[in-house]
Amino acid sequence: MTVTVAARLVGLCVALTTLSVATPAAHAQNAVRDADRFRSRQSWAFELKMGPYYPDIDSEFAGTDKAPHKQYFGTSKRLMGQVAIDYQFFRGFGSLGVGATLGYGRETAHAFRETIAGISDARSADETRLSLFPTALSVVYRLDAAARRWHLPVVPYGKLGLSYVMWSISDGNGTTAKSDSPPGNGRGGTSGIYAALGVSLLLDVFDPGAARELDADVGVNHTYLFLEAARFDQSGLGTKNVLKVGDTTWFAGFMFEF
Repeated sequence: MTVTVAARLVGLCVALTTLSVATPAAHAQNAVRDADRFRSRQSWAFELKMGPYYPDIDSEFAGTDKAPHKQYFGTSKRLMGQVAIDYQFFRGFGSLGVGATLGYGRETAHAFRETIAGISDARSADETRLSLFPTALSVVYRLDAAARRWHLPVVPYGKLGLSYVMWSISDGNGTTAKSDSPPGNGRGGTSGIYAALGVSLLLDVFDPGAARELDADVGVNHTYLFLEAARFDQSGLGTKNVLKVGDTTWFAGFMFEF
């Protein structure tokens, strides 16, 4: 990533604190169409998104009475945050690019008490934590030809690629948990396939003036609000004895093209 791209990202993050969506103005689409002649060069997209996540660890124990993840952390989905950046290298009837995704989510619960006879059903004051760091490299296609040519504000898109979810389990002391029987370390990673389908709403049409100012100040060409369905299929890609930490879920957030 060049210094220019890095500088734009810094300016973009500053602009987030002042971004707002105003009441649609008269002839908004005509104003956006005229403003396109003065927009800065655009070949990157940056996303900020959040959504629920529940790792399917217990799928390995389907058909049995074992469900260790449910037993420890319950059935509630926790919130996960993600950032993504795409480089759009081709434009035709839509844009084609390559992208990278990084996320973070965690689950916490009070650990079970240990007794001489083994693990009891009573909880202790100590907490155990499962931390997840999903990453992905993908090909990204956005059907934005109608938005660029006729300023129709709805843009569908899709992503497909490889993923790797790093995970760690910590004990009540905040250190990585270990197991003596069977021997093991509470830290690792699982590879898999990542796919997403979504739809984004171009916000420029609601306030063309603010869109032009954002482009002039920090180089953000377009701003979108989006919703996507995503699948992290962390099956190990043929590797045996892996922790399955994938999920089928959804994310919502903002995207900035610059």
